Amino acid sequence: MEAIKAYIENLFYNLPKTMDVLHTKETITKNMLSKYQEFKAQGYSENEAVGKTIAEFGNVDELLQGLDVSPSRASSNPSMSFEQVQSYLTLKKKTGVLISIGVALCILGATMVCLFQGLAEEKLVTILLDADGDSMLSLITLFVLVACAVSLFIYSGSLTKEYEFIEKGIHLDDATKQYLITAQKQQQGRHTAMTILGVVLCILSPISIFITDTILKKDSSLTCIPFLLIITLAVFLLVHTGCQKAPYETLLKQNEKTALQKRTERIYGIVNSVIILIATVVFLILGMCYDRWESAAIIYPVAGILCGVSSTIIWGITKENE
Repeated sequence: MEAIKAYIENLFYNLPKTMDVLHTKETITKNMLSKYQEFKAQGYSENEAVGKTIAEFGNVDELLQGLDVSPSRASSNPSMSFEQVQSYLTLKKKTGVLISIGVALCILGATMVCLFQGLAEEKLVTILLDADGDSMLSLITLFVLVACAVSLFIYSGSLTKEYEFIEKGIHLDDATKQYLITAQKQQQGRHTAMTILGVVLCILSPISIFITDTILKKDSSLTCIPFLLIITLAVFLLVHTGCQKAPYETLLKQNEKTALQKRTERIYGIVNSVIILIATVVFLILGMCYDRWESAAIIYPVAGILCGVSSTIIWGITKENE
């Protein structure tokens, strides 16, 4: 309900306090709160009820039609209606899940390499063995999972093509911005909790190696399986959280980005791509040329850490130069 009131206050903030405007504000407030209560009674959540209420009453221009006034802020950037914003947020939630699953599949590929390698060492897998007694199932599973992950990345990118114009700058009315800010704050606690959980899992994950090594009491490729599974979960949580937060930050800050910040984003993307490419090359060389699949499995978690470090350094330099 507070989000509805904030929406209306921002909607009329820059308008003259004439009798017509005040009467229209009172009428809209009454009608929107009534509609909001109807949606809540139907079982919709807070965010869903707010979104449906605002969507049903249309955008700013429609609401102000007949008042002989217009929003005070003009912009040369294309405008996004509230309905477009809602559709964009819904789509980004979907693609965020797909991207998170894709990243997890990449790490699971490395996990499966260690698993089949360990099973082959224990003579529990006897099919598709090479001349050295290593299971070829590990490589087959790795490439299948990576192929699935890449497919998810490509599909996610294709879904958001219609919103590529956002990167060039957009204009949002004050009421829609207020809705985004309110929704962002409501989800902040959950995002923080998921981020903390992901970081804690990353920090504690090496303990699983010592525990597994103690249980097996011998050097085995199976030792790193629990470690990689924990890392997979942690990375999934961190990537998923980032994907859920990103669309709100993109919409709210797009108009505020400077040329330096946009250039920094491009540099960051290039650096991350290079890190992942090098990690993949090193992973395949260690595994195929030196038969060190168990050691190679640590490459991708290290690459993830390097991506985080590069982000901190690159954006730190950007802030100093602004």
